[in-house]
Amino acid sequence: MKLSPKLMHALSDYWNRKFNAYPGERVDAELLLAVPAEAVLRDKENTFTVIHDVRGELTRIGTSEKCLKLYSYYGFAPIAYYFSMFPANRFSSAELDELVGEVRLCYERGRISRQPYQIIRKAAMLIRSYLAKGSLDEKDATTRRGSKFILSNEFEVLIKFYAEKIGEYRCVSPSTLPTRLGAIRGFLAQLERQGVKTVAGITYAEVNACITQNARKYSLGSKN
Repeated sequence: MKLSPKLMHALSDYWNRKFNAYPGERVDAELLLAVPAEAVLRDKENTFTVIHDVRGELTRIGTSEKCLKLYSYYGFAPIAYYFSMFPANRFSSAELDELVGEVRLCYERGRISRQPYQIIRKAAMLIRSYLAKGSLDEKDATTRRGSKFILSNEFEVLIKFYAEKIGEYRCVSPSTLPTRLGAIRGFLAQLERQGVKTVAGITYAEVNACITQNARKYSLGSKN
């Protein structure tokens, strides 16, 4: 299976600016996702090793074959190709963020559909989560509530910071925190659907529109 020609074409100018080379026309995803050699597997900073380990974790926690295929061919494979341009295939969180940002720009400019952007962003989130914890769990891979709750990088960082501070100051009980974080995530997702993608873009008008929209679903709670 080949990498998405539309995605590769959309990123071609970025690739050329960054690496002084255009991506190949027929990049084989199977080769990018193949099991690395033993010497490579021992190198935990090698991107191919990281992706191999993340995919193994997804299999371990029972991710469906369909979901794993989407993550692999439309998320991990393009990420692997991107990092194959770097010396020794070194992984970098900053470079991963830059790639996701470029894919987002391609989506916002109408050069690709929303789905490939969402999948690459989700794959990047899985990689970050695995590197932070050394493992994955079902919550990391869940897509039950759909991509509308997968937020922009800035909003994800904001939620993580909030959760850390709440835990630090212990002002919310552990049993209540997931509910609160879910409500915040839903609110930020609604802002994203209204076109707000950064904290700087949040205005009173946008907040009011979001609350008005949600009030239709939570009429009793909106009176409080």
